[in-house]
This record gives sequence, structure tokens and C-alpha cells, in this order.
Amino acid sequence: MAPEQVRGEAHRLDGRTDIWALGVMLYEMLTHRRPFRGETRDELYDEILHREPKPPRQLDPEIPAELERICLKCLTKSITERYLTAADLAEDLRRAREAPARRRKRFAMGRCGGCRTSADRGRRRGLLPVQPRGAVDPGGPRGRS
Repeated sequence: MAPEQVRGEAHRLDGRTDIWALGVMLYEMLTHRRPFRGETRDELYDEILHREPKPPRQLDPEIPAELERICLKCLTKSITERYLTAADLAEDLRRAREAPARRRKRFAMGRCGGCRTSADRGRRRGLLPVQPRGAVDPGGPRGRS
């Protein structure tokens, strides 16, 4: 739930609220954890309203800086500082995918071809770390390479 939803500001809900939700999913794909946590609904709402998520690169320094920037822009508390449209977000993600390989490190930015699990699709799309060949994937069987 985006901050404006938590505050009950129904008149402010628009596509940027959906950008927030995409930011939450991107954060989870990059870090394998939620950006905001709470034992109760009130604790979770307090986190959403008053705490910034831990930058993804603090959890995994292999995450490309550009993906971190994109993710955190989606999760900014101020609706006016988020991407205006999903097309703007998609354009930034495209640019990140096309960044020189030396900046991407172990993140694959290719297209998915024959992935069996959602984790494999995330890896193939460059949103999750790529498992080294022969490594066991705790999420299930590996997709075809």
C-alpha cells in the first residue's frame, strides 16, 4: 500500500500509486525481502509512512546502482517524485538493461527463453542475481539456458 493510500488520500490515487506497487515488487526481486516490515498492520503502515527502505545495494552490493536508483525512485514517499508513468519507468529499465556489461556484473539483462519458474524469469530479465552454473537453486528447478 502506497503512503497516499495509507493516509486515506483517495483523491491522490493514480498511476503513480501503481508505480509504488511495482517498486515494492522490484525491491523484493532484487533483495529477496520486503522493503517495509511490521508485525501488525499499524506497524507496517508506520514503516511505510515514516521509514525509508534500506537501499538494495546495502543488502547485496552486486545489485547495479542504476537498478537501485530506479527501485528507490518508485518507492519515494512523495507521489510527485515518483515516475509519472509506467512508460517512463520502462524507459529507465531499458536504459539500465543496455548499460555496459561491466556495470551490470552478475545480473543478466537478456530476454527469457524457456524459464520454468518465476525466479528464473526474474533472473533472465536481469532483476534477480544469476545462479552460477551447477549451483542449486533453493527456489526449485532451473530453467533451460
